[in-house]
Amino acid sequence: MARRHLSNPREGEGQGHGREIRELRALRNQVRDLQRQVDDLSAWRVQQHEDSMRTATKAPPPPVGFWGRLLVVFGKGAR
Repeated sequence: MARRHLSNPREGEGQGHGREIRELRALRNQVRDLQRQVDDLSAWRVQQHEDSMRTATKAPPPPVGFWGRLLVVFGKGAR
């Protein structure tokens, strides 16, 4: 069966054709939007993972306040 371009249907097949094209375009646009969302979420996940790895490798913050100063002065072995 010979394939014809959508804009050149055989006789009798043209009825409702414009609606089909509009529906296909709308679906194509939805797929494109969903793919963008997937790409954005993937990039966000990679960024979150990098941030969590960076945070996990940092040293813990120094103690603050009165007890923190005592720890610095007397060392951790003084507990």
